Amino acid sequence: MSELLASGREADVYALDADRVLRRYRADRDVAAEAELMAHLQRQGFPVPEVYSAHGREMVMQRVAGETLLTAIVAERISPVDAGRVLAELHRELGRVSPLAGEGAPTDRIVHLDLHPDNVIMADAGPVLLDWSNARHGPAEFDLAVSALILAEAAIGLHVPAIMCGPAAETLNAFLTRAGDDVLGGLPRAVALREGNPTLSASERAQVTAASVVVRQRVAPE
Repeated sequence: MSELLASGREADVYALDADRVLRRYRADRDVAAEAELMAHLQRQGFPVPEVYSAHGREMVMQRVAGETLLTAIVAERISPVDAGRVLAELHRELGRVSPLAGEGAPTDRIVHLDLHPDNVIMADAGPVLLDWSNARHGPAEFDLAVSALILAEAAIGLHVPAIMCGPAAETLNAFLTRAGDDVLGGLPRAVALREGNPTLSASERAQVTAASVVVRQRVAPE
């Protein structure tokens, strides 16, 4: 087996060579729809890895050189404020992409639903967004709210060491400054999505609710 580069809750990523990686899901699933969506995004100029082949639960795609935005934050090579701006700009760019024909409601856009610092590679040519396994068509504010909720979860210590809570809170503040009140419209659906994740423990689900309170307080303080 090739070198393991990354391991998430649902999939592992292996290096095939200097230019290609293999993403393999642990559970049985068909990656065809994910690969089709990524190809559509690339054709419209959105920064995603190029997909070379997709079959069953495996996808071979471009190996993007660079560190994740999360690594850059931890190493203090980018400020949390600038990181929040990067995330907000990726959302704006994604909102400009035309949806796939015949998909979703007339006002729906392509939504990533896992857009956070560890899924962004800071490549030489600019940020590249990874992991489209949760992507679908839906309201843009839903996608914004999911990102805000993930950052808020980190700010209260869910999934991250305590030392990262402060930077996560700063990133959240910068992101919300640019995302605006639209986040609140998508927050209930974002909470339901996060709490419905079967890989979360009961205690993690409880913290999702606490994180949603943080988002509401930052957007519309009483």
